[in-house]
Amino acid sequence: MIQNLIPKIKNYYRITEEYALLADFLVRKIRESILPYFSQFRNSKDILNCPVQFKLDNLSEMTERNENLILYCELANNIDVVSSKILNEHLSKLKKIDASLPKIKEYESTLNLILEKNWNRIDEILADNKQKILKKLKIK
Repeated sequence: MIQNLIPKIKNYYRITEEYALLADFLVRKIRESILPYFSQFRNSKDILNCPVQFKLDNLSEMTERNENLILYCELANNIDVVSSKILNEHLSKLKKIDASLPKIKEYESTLNLILEKNWNRIDEILADNKQKILKKLKIK
């Protein structure tokens, strides 16, 4: 509910009363601003062709998301420009937190596959992960 998002709002009736106007406004803004941004990226190769829009140079939450996106796109396209570097950075961060985390073995295994250029196995892992996610979301 809106009061959970903005605690200082006192007049809930007015928001409820004008909900249709607010919804229409939000839909228009999404169509004007957000959809054109996402429509420029049809596939993972489009993302890899625009590295400037997905900066990896600063330390922020967005950088980590960009790293994960670039990592996936490179693995999906069977290339290693920065994916091994990204995995090494993730590994060093995780090892500082707790060297016994199960994610460390997974990252090390993926890094070894990249260094060995075992793209068939990487493709199998990505397909398996995709199926798990689709099953979790109940999408066929």
